[in-house]
Amino acid sequence: NAGGAAGITDVTCSSGFYDASYTFHPTERSWEDSEAACVALGSACHLTSIHDSAENIMIQNSIAAASWIGSNDKAIEGTFVNIDGTVNDYTNWGNGEPNNWANLQHCVRIAKNIQQIESNLPDGKLDDYRCDGTLSSVCKCSNNIKCTACTNQDHCAVSTAYTCSTTASFTTK
Repeated sequence: NAGGAAGITDVTCSSGFYDASYTFHPTERSWEDSEAACVALGSACHLTSIHDSAENIMIQNSIAAASWIGSNDKAIEGTFVNIDGTVNDYTNWGNGEPNNWANLQHCVRIAKNIQQIESNLPDGKLDDYRCDGTLSSVCKCSNNIKCTACTNQDHCAVSTAYTCSTTASFTTK
């Protein structure tokens, strides 16, 4: 349902989306500077966390280039955490990732149109990358209110009749 700057109004409850808005920043910055740009949007805004495949696909389809997300292992190598404080409960690593190439890769990007000599990373896959590299970014401003309109999550997964309305939207800065 998302494409470019299209808004998202209905999300199946099984997707686990939080009441949130997402912003794609095409300006290429380091991971730290990208996080600062997200926080400048508001106190509940950070580089996005991704909690399931539906959210991963929505972001993948809404961005124009490889982009920073909020996951990193800067504190403990191999232990990825989300900068927004949410549980790191979903991964979609590319083949052979994370690899901490040359012991320099501690921040995570979501792939979009990456075709390099050493890597052909499919869109939507996650990759550990140098934090000082410059990329676009995806911010999420969240109220941390999980969509809970459905009492039976099994029904939500199979029928669009069981949806919950959120204020989720996607914009481009």
